[in-house]
Amino acid sequence: MTQYHIDASIAYACLQSVPLDKTNATAILDGLAAFWTFHSTQAWLKDPPPAYPVPGVDLVDGLMSIRGGVENGTISGEYQFQSAIQNLINQVADGHFTYKMDLLNVFTFDHHAIGAVVAVSEDGISLPLSYYTFSE
Repeated sequence: MTQYHIDASIAYACLQSVPLDKTNATAILDGLAAFWTFHSTQAWLKDPPPAYPVPGVDLVDGLMSIRGGVENGTISGEYQFQSAIQNLINQVADGHFTYKMDLLNVFTFDHHAIGAVVAVSEDGISLPLSYYTFSE
């Protein structure tokens, strides 16, 4: 597989330039709503028990919020749309609850100038300080 390196600003501008097809976006939201009704932990996600380690998330309300953004134009591009869905999915905090969207996987953003990260205690007893190196 050939890899090309371009400036992050160019890649991000490319992602932002993809228009949103509102009809398709609505169909995706309808499909996710139907599919997610079968998710067995939906009630617990919405109203988790007190000891649950992450805040509750209402998937239905989340999809309705995204739909509202599509309809009123606050979500105006495909990248914004897919990012909103991904952010909702991330709130579930369950690695088995996924939905892979095409545009979010077009580019990989990384920073090649940062080298190794190390933690060093000056005397071997005190808490270590973190350092990272730059490679030019």
